[in-house]
Amino acid sequence: MKAKPSPTPEARPLNAPRYSIGFLGVLALVALRAGIGWHFFQQGVEKYENPTFSSEAFLRQAKGPLAATYRSMIPDFHGFDDAMDELLGDNQPQIKDVRQVLADKNNPLDRWANQVKQDWGKYAADAAAHYQYAETPVNNEKQAADSRLNEAFEKLDDAVGEFRAWLVDNAHEVAYWHRLERSKTGNEVPFEKPRLATQQAEVFAERTKLKTEAAKAEKDLETDLYTVLSPENREKHEPMASEEPLLARFDKFLMYSLMAIGVCLMAGFLTRLAAIGGAFFLLSVMGTQPPWVMDALPVYEQTIEMLALVAIATTASGRWLGLDYFLSKLCGCCCGKGNCDATKA
Repeated sequence: MKAKPSPTPEARPLNAPRYSIGFLGVLALVALRAGIGWHFFQQGVEKYENPTFSSEAFLRQAKGPLAATYRSMIPDFHGFDDAMDELLGDNQPQIKDVRQVLADKNNPLDRWANQVKQDWGKYAADAAAHYQYAETPVNNEKQAADSRLNEAFEKLDDAVGEFRAWLVDNAHEVAYWHRLERSKTGNEVPFEKPRLATQQAEVFAERTKLKTEAAKAEKDLETDLYTVLSPENREKHEPMASEEPLLARFDKFLMYSLMAIGVCLMAGFLTRLAAIGGAFFLLSVMGTQPPWVMDALPVYEQTIEMLALVAIATTASGRWLGLDYFLSKLCGCCCGKGNCDATKA
């Protein structure tokens, strides 16, 4: 018997799809793409609308081999981290009642606050030399600058007072957190791990709040020391340059990137690139809490969403109810392809 001849190339169009996922499958992938995009967009908007947003608490909780890399992005704010480690860190020789520690006049919290005031005073002196404040009866710029400095001191005292009150009210919980964190079995008991993670997050949130409020007061002081100048003096002097911290630049990049990835996924524009970018972001989040580290926080949701983005990146879902459909046609025509109306599935 003669073997059947192989089909000629004309028997099947060259641009015909090799498989089909069906109409419902297409809708499911489009819905998945739009849903993840909406989640990314909402996360970015929430961070943008929150004036006190900072990724410091997230970076500080990083564990595993990359923990040092993540924490290196956190700026040293007048020795804040060293003061908090001495007050609340694991380097204490023994667990003490935080109320007794704060009762000492030379406690780490007050030492840090005094250091901040000294640094602000030096900055105000440098500003006075740079701006050459006028001291006339009509416009006493020097007196106005001193008043702004005292207002900054009051803001700092209020923030430190709130943090001190929180520590005093939660002294037993802080001591329990330290005892549980140091214990050999604290991170291994299933019902203790969520409590440990919650208390750790609360402590980090409160200390981050203190640092954020102090940093805002410092930024306002830098602005106020320039705004007290008369219009004539402002024309003569440029504002003193202050470098934006790395963490602040990272936070801006993070919120705008999340919103951009979300918009691209929802609109189906540059879908593969957006999906890969979102997957890498989630991978970086997972890198702060490696699952093989004993006290790492769970990252199940991030893992599932990352795998979904990887799946989206391997499909042409952006061409299904997305702007990538028109982009593919435009690129096909610009590249000189013969059939500009044909789109790949």
